[in-house]
Amino acid sequence: MRLITAFFILMACTMSYAMASTSESMKEASKEPLVIDSRDGLKCDREKLTCVAVGDVIIRKGPYEMHSVKANAFMKKNAQGKLEINRVEAQDNVRFFGINGEKATADLAIYDMDQHRIDLKPAKGHQVVVWKDEYVLLSDFIYIHLKEMDNKKLELDKIVAKGHVKLSSPDELIEGDNAIMTPKSKLITITGNVKANRTQVQLRGSYAKVNLDTKVSTVLKRDDVSTDQRVKVFIYPEEVEKKNLRPSGLVKS
Repeated sequence: MRLITAFFILMACTMSYAMASTSESMKEASKEPLVIDSRDGLKCDREKLTCVAVGDVIIRKGPYEMHSVKANAFMKKNAQGKLEINRVEAQDNVRFFGINGEKATADLAIYDMDQHRIDLKPAKGHQVVVWKDEYVLLSDFIYIHLKEMDNKKLELDKIVAKGHVKLSSPDELIEGDNAIMTPKSKLITITGNVKANRTQVQLRGSYAKVNLDTKVSTVLKRDDVSTDQRVKVFIYPEEVEKKNLRPSGLVKS
């Protein structure tokens, strides 16, 4: 049976202190506090203003969840002298679950509450994996940007991937240097030395756009440079490798 520890109480209290110092409308956010619970308890250092939760840790903020083996919470005093949590680090077997079916795995996740951003980082030799529906995105680093709406609820704004990007679907494998996924527009844009592999065909260009709704991908040249950057198509006598990179099923425990 899961133990919802005193860590949960600490989180709720510090969030309440922070909200009490803001406008009346900000109090609505207290309905969805940051919640961290763990199986094996926690250890707090009052001087350093840190707490460590261990054992099947779950971090929740509204509809978003992160699961990990261990988590550290860091607190600070705001302008009114009240304690508030401003940073959470999840470590080992990190799994992120979004409201619209987005999932991600990493070895380290840093949630900066001031910036509304989650940084996903891999261990040496690994990559971060994000997927939605039939699309799988691999990269050296992934940054999940959340946005606070007028009703003070958080919404996924965009996912930014940097370094050795691979986007896989059942029909193709697209490679590039960087990528941006904007869930609201249903678009993924890949930039930098783009290669799109489809059966016996490989397309090369400056950037590619993938529409998650229509399943159509397009390789294009940049319009903001004066150099001659053409889009090229290579037709091979044998099938180009385009294996689907989707990991085994990821479910909430």
